[in-house]
Amino acid sequence: MRSFGRVTAVGVEGTGSYGAGLARYLTGKKIALVEVDRPDRRARRAQGKSDPIDAIAAARATLAGTAMGTPKTRTGPVEAIRALRVARRGAVKARTAALNQMRGLVTAAPEPLRAHLTRISAAVLVSRCAELTYDPARLHEPEHATP
Repeated sequence: MRSFGRVTAVGVEGTGSYGAGLARYLTGKKIALVEVDRPDRRARRAQGKSDPIDAIAAARATLAGTAMGTPKTRTGPVEAIRALRVARRGAVKARTAALNQMRGLVTAAPEPLRAHLTRISAAVLVSRCAELTYDPARLHEPEHATP
């Protein structure tokens, strides 16, 4: 960038997501950073969508001073809490998906197995399923393949 002249500021779109790594790098190099808003849909439809067009629009907004957003620092306790919430949300989603899948298998399971695994709490279902065993030689039978 410096080969083109003095760098006064760099405009980055999405400093809180896809542009976070670039924002951290530029901040570490002590380069002034400006958060650039996404171009509005009407302007994008008129000009088309492409990375070079978006980069030119971001540079123009930065030079004109219309992009004045202060990028998030992505440090400290707020960022730590955000990371923990993202991890927890993913874990809860995966747990729900696994339990839904287990309950679906139980619904379609042969009667003896279904009777053993219906109308019980999720914790009991998981522990009972963990105790189930199978015979590899009989995996062609639904009674053995389902557990």
